[in-house]
Amino acid sequence: MFMLMQLFIFILTLYHARASELTVPVLMWSPERSLSHLPEVRAHEALKSDDFLNTYLDPLMKTPTESAVIFLQNKLHVDDFTKFADVYSLKSDGGSFKNIKHLMDNHFSLEFPKVVDPNLVLKKLKSFYKDVYTANSVEDVENLDLNTQNPFLLIIHLKPIHDEEQETSIAKNDETIGAVSAYLQERNIKYTALFTGESAGDAMADTIVSYNNRHLLEVSAEPSNVNGTFMNVSRSDGGLMYVFMREGQLCVKNSTTLSGPTCSLNLTLSPTETTASESYGGNDTATVILLFANVTSGDDIYDVRIIMDVVNFPDRWVMTSVTLNLTALNRHDMNTSLENATLNRDTLDLTVPFPYSFHCTELTMYVDEVRQKDLKEYKGTFITLSSFQIQPFNVPGDYFFHPQDCVPYFTTGIWMALFSSAFLLAILFFGTIMVLNLSIMDRYDDPKGKTIVVNQGAE
Repeated sequence: MFMLMQLFIFILTLYHARASELTVPVLMWSPERSLSHLPEVRAHEALKSDDFLNTYLDPLMKTPTESAVIFLQNKLHVDDFTKFADVYSLKSDGGSFKNIKHLMDNHFSLEFPKVVDPNLVLKKLKSFYKDVYTANSVEDVENLDLNTQNPFLLIIHLKPIHDEEQETSIAKNDETIGAVSAYLQERNIKYTALFTGESAGDAMADTIVSYNNRHLLEVSAEPSNVNGTFMNVSRSDGGLMYVFMREGQLCVKNSTTLSGPTCSLNLTLSPTETTASESYGGNDTATVILLFANVTSGDDIYDVRIIMDVVNFPDRWVMTSVTLNLTALNRHDMNTSLENATLNRDTLDLTVPFPYSFHCTELTMYVDEVRQKDLKEYKGTFITLSSFQIQPFNVPGDYFFHPQDCVPYFTTGIWMALFSSAFLLAILFFGTIMVLNLSIMDRYDDPKGKTIVVNQGAE
């Protein structure tokens, strides 16, 4: 059992953690003890659809001994509980979620604040049951000829939530959930119930844009890369890979033809919708290939290929290597050519937590001539990708998940504030130590006592 404040403040806390903003919460309860043996979900984790199915739903429903009832709303977000569940009142009855609160308080229950696309999982549940019923209200449920001899799946499509009357709509759906549960209890039907949404809601859905940098106390920011190109690639496992960028710049420095800071070859890379079409990948690995074909510089034509190898882990995905291929198609001396040139990431962290995407306003990487001795003449060669964003795994829908930006956590402004504060604190510390070490007279004349006489020897 858990109390209202434990449930909803728990969800409220996760809402502010940013990682749950594009995932959909799922609440489960059962009159039986069927949920008691399931593991508790960790507060900071967002459950993948497959993990939610395999770890929690399969043990309950693959060989079901009781029925399942799914209350499906068109959109649901943890922010709804924050606004409409009266979480700030110690004596709250649940606000617009009073029936759900009562059911979860009085039965074995679990809450999943962050599940990626649970609606996809619910569609798979239909294969677990022979009898599947759908209804839109408690009246529809009462008119159904439920086969109570065998476990069944009952899907209740709740009324759509409209932004202009969101609280009222949620309260009406909550009443429907309470009425259906009471009817099933009257008929002595054993069941496990789920309450979730088809999406996180339009207000929380991200669009295919990204932002230049983190902004302190910023009200709004206009995206700077709205003129970029979005690339959608299908993986072999049926998933999607998203890539977005505005343009690229390749500066080749070849000491055999030109020395100094000037680029011996400067190419502008303009992406198209098919630039990443050669990319491929499966469940655990992906290779993102950006091909810029027939890039011209004067009378010369080049093919530029950037290859990014990515590995997917349960809680993160990592860009393990980035290589550059530069091929001169009609250059007469053919001196400028790079094959499998490893790009050095320096201190750039290309480890991205699940389920985030990676974004960088100016992603600059240099040819690693230190490890590749045959590329010493190309020292200083670099490539820059402008407004670059990528998500090779865990695509939640028709948009990128929130980006992890390549801007260092400690920016220049933060370091300036830290050093200034440390300098002032050091002055205060040493000043305080000096004041505490001041010595004063500790011997004074007592007006009522004998006068202190200091004998001075004759010279």
